[in-house]
Amino acid sequence: MYPRAPGRRQLTLRQDDGFTLIEVLTATTIAIVVLLGVFAMVEAVTKSATNDRERGSAVIEQTAAVHNMVQEINEAYAVKGPSSAGTYNYVDIDVWGAAGGSTKARRIVFDCEISSPVSGERECVRYVMPVSDATVYTSLASDANAKPTVVIPRIINGTAGAPVFELKAPHGGSTPTYGEVSIETPSAGERAGNAADNFKYAITLHDSFTLRNLTLGE
Repeated sequence: MYPRAPGRRQLTLRQDDGFTLIEVLTATTIAIVVLLGVFAMVEAVTKSATNDRERGSAVIEQTAAVHNMVQEINEAYAVKGPSSAGTYNYVDIDVWGAAGGSTKARRIVFDCEISSPVSGERECVRYVMPVSDATVYTSLASDANAKPTVVIPRIINGTAGAPVFELKAPHGGSTPTYGEVSIETPSAGERAGNAADNFKYAITLHDSFTLRNLTLGE
């Protein structure tokens, strides 16, 4: 073994004593901040995906409901109300078609100003009854002969200021022969009243109808 040269220090490895308390606290704090950010991002993505799915379901469901209502109005051979062009929240018509295994005439009323169980919303209710039933449409809820069905739920309009139906007459005439339907529905769908972070805007659906069979009632 060679002797150590004079004035030369011998190098030794530093003993591994682990992390200091400050280092551990710093690393823990950073990890917590990162995890909180990740969890917040995951929560936001989950909420957005859920809202998107509900909005898509609402659009499909409400569009189909509006289409079915318009198709039935198209088949009307007589309009009992309204009798003049303008904006309204109901349509009272006579329709000839299949019912209960036979073909017969029926009176059908679509009333879109019925209060919904959800505050601030309304429903379109379809009443079916014999043509001879002359009950005023506002009293059909108590008419034993009128069979009600909710055909379009979750309507934001259906008020005097935001009507559902617009009836029109050709060339300024008085008798409506065609018209439009406008439905405003919450984008949150059935989740509209469940959480404060749901989509808040409304989706507007439009469709039109032509009373092409009115001459059959003359």
